[in-house]
Amino acid sequence: MTGPASTLSDHFFYFGSNAALLPVSIRAISQQTHGHRASLNDPYLAEFVQWIGSIGLQPNVVLGAPQLDIFAEESKALNRCRCN
Repeated sequence: MTGPASTLSDHFFYFGSNAALLPVSIRAISQQTHGHRASLNDPYLAEFVQWIGSIGLQPNVVLGAPQLDIFAEESKALNRCRCN
């Protein structure tokens, strides 16, 4: 695929192991379980956008290594990532 349809995001913040602490007022957006929350975070959108813009980070930059590096050991990566 080429063009916009192949792009997941062109404006993101990847914190990885350097996660930023969310303000108390928007911590409800942090989900600790699996699953999709659809529109439950809608009430927090404006405040989240204001907060993420105020912390002075450049978007589209990896800010920390993944917390779980499944590729650190090749044998484990092969068990977790299979292509059919």
